[in-house]
Amino acid sequence: MLTILILIFVNYEKKDLRNYMGISMEICIPFFLDLDSLRACLDAVKRFAKPEHVLVNNASPEIDITQVCGDSELNYSVTVLTKTDHCACLDNLFSKSQSDTILVLDQDCLLTRPITPLLNQIEKGTVLLGPLDLFFVTGEHVKGQKIHNFVTRLTPLPGYIHACFMLMNANVIRKKFGNTPFRYPLNIKLFGYGTLGAEPYFGITYYCRKAGLPIEFMFMLPSYYGTCAELAYENMVYAVHLWYSSRIIGKKSKDFLDYAWEDGAGEDGCGRWLAGNVEVGWLQSEKQRFLEDYWNNKLKIKWGLP
Repeated sequence: MLTILILIFVNYEKKDLRNYMGISMEICIPFFLDLDSLRACLDAVKRFAKPEHVLVNNASPEIDITQVCGDSELNYSVTVLTKTDHCACLDNLFSKSQSDTILVLDQDCLLTRPITPLLNQIEKGTVLLGPLDLFFVTGEHVKGQKIHNFVTRLTPLPGYIHACFMLMNANVIRKKFGNTPFRYPLNIKLFGYGTLGAEPYFGITYYCRKAGLPIEFMFMLPSYYGTCAELAYENMVYAVHLWYSSRIIGKKSKDFLDYAWEDGAGEDGCGRWLAGNVEVGWLQSEKQRFLEDYWNNKLKIKWGLP
């Protein structure tokens, strides 16, 4: 598959990156289409993480993200890798990083509090920390939607870490698995079942588990907004992830996204795929409500300690 790779450095000097804890940290963000969520994500990074450097992969080069990145006043650089998949973008970002510790964030994953306790876990020996890739959609705001009370992903126990939030000891991962650690081994069949199934980037969880490296799971808990998930660790919500934010860009409000599997619904007694179970118009209005509450400092958190 054809790839395009460009590296643009903006306000980034190659130097020994050290944060207030004595270890260096970079944040890596894969960007695709959704400029509004990226703007909020970078604002939350500035408020709650204060990394030495932010590296953004722009998979939508037709969109100029330099103004949004610059407005954040963060030390950043932009790399462009397009016409490929999410997993390749993650590997590209990781290969360009230099820091001891890396936090991978989806463009629509917003930090909600300082991540110091999570960094402490990495310093104590955890190699990979992030949300268990299992989420169900529920709440009063979801009633009336086809996906109400749907489980959006099922993976074999004990599960895999979702790429919306991955905090890792990058030094250990580089040493053990090299500079492109995300893709699942090609000679092993991807497994998983449910609405979305397994993801190629589950490879990083697979490799860490196979090597016996310490892994810590967060939980994805249903939020007050659309299909948003609250990411919790030890009774504290550290981030919120707005599923579907980029996939509704350019779509009509009457459109539907995705498929769902219904057990035993076919004429032969077997299951069948149900097409179009997520309403675009609803997702668009919920996204607007979510971002408006964030910028007005009124974002509601359902779970965890205050």
